[in-house]
Amino acid sequence: MANHHKAYIRYITAFSVTTFIILAATIGTSIIMNKLNIVHDGYSVLYRYQLDKIEHMKNPDVILIGDSSLGNSVNAATLSKLINKNVYSLALTGTFGYAGSFNMLSRALKTGKPELVVLCQTLDMMTRAVGHGAYAMTMENPSFSELIRLRGIYMDIDIFKKLFDTLTDKDTRTTINPARDYFPQSEPIRDELNHLNKIDGLDAASIIEEKVYYLKKIIALCKTNGIPFVYFHGPLYEPMLKKSTPYKNKVNEILEGSGTIVEKATPVPIPLNKVGDSVDHVAPEYKVEYTQKMADLIVKYIPSHHLTANKQVKFHDDKAQPTVQ
Repeated sequence: MANHHKAYIRYITAFSVTTFIILAATIGTSIIMNKLNIVHDGYSVLYRYQLDKIEHMKNPDVILIGDSSLGNSVNAATLSKLINKNVYSLALTGTFGYAGSFNMLSRALKTGKPELVVLCQTLDMMTRAVGHGAYAMTMENPSFSELIRLRGIYMDIDIFKKLFDTLTDKDTRTTINPARDYFPQSEPIRDELNHLNKIDGLDAASIIEEKVYYLKKIIALCKTNGIPFVYFHGPLYEPMLKKSTPYKNKVNEILEGSGTIVEKATPVPIPLNKVGDSVDHVAPEYKVEYTQKMADLIVKYIPSHHLTANKQVKFHDDKAQPTVQ
């Protein structure tokens, strides 16, 4: 009996030590990736590109945060001209969600207080995981104890593969043309959509109400700093949008219940001929057009707004683009 007891103690001890080592290793790897501004899925170049904007940010009037639906539809330099304000876009991707947007805004507000913060996320954002891992990846100077508190990251064994894949990633798609202010994520899907016999809308049953956890942090941060805040849904493929009305209404109800203003004219529909490399991405050649559409919606929320007379700004090549911000 005594031998069985000793063996049991050894097994428990070995299990506890192994668990602690794995825990320490995953958290340590998270801290290393954070310090080096390394994120998963090949988005490190985009992440660093946006962090560099924050480092050089001066006198922001409007700060845009959000995902690729924002990055593919709004050119900050063009928007600056349209609304006569200094606009910065810090768009990441949907992988980062509200958590990444919160951390980007937290960093940006250290450089200055804008007149308005606009959060623009794809319509299906409320169907995705809360995003504690994305928060850990993008927060400034995370401590060991802070990472332990974040479920979904501290026992993420796959984080070692994420680090290896990121360090060895040679994917040229992450090259960013500053004139376009974002990067291509895939191949155009127009032909694929054109041959679909049926396209479904988003299902209200798939909404994860806990998703608002980091959204509420964004709202609170803006309120604390006395900054107006508005929520935009990013543009979406028109047939999908038409079939997603019940979903959209439910999401708006949840968002408004969280204490935010939602721009009801969003998502702005994307017809087939203007779809880019995803159903929520505007094709690059139509980015200026959609920037103009978004300007008309954004300007009314700016306390001291002034829309310039030159609303039909058009750029036909990269050299004609104004300097991006």
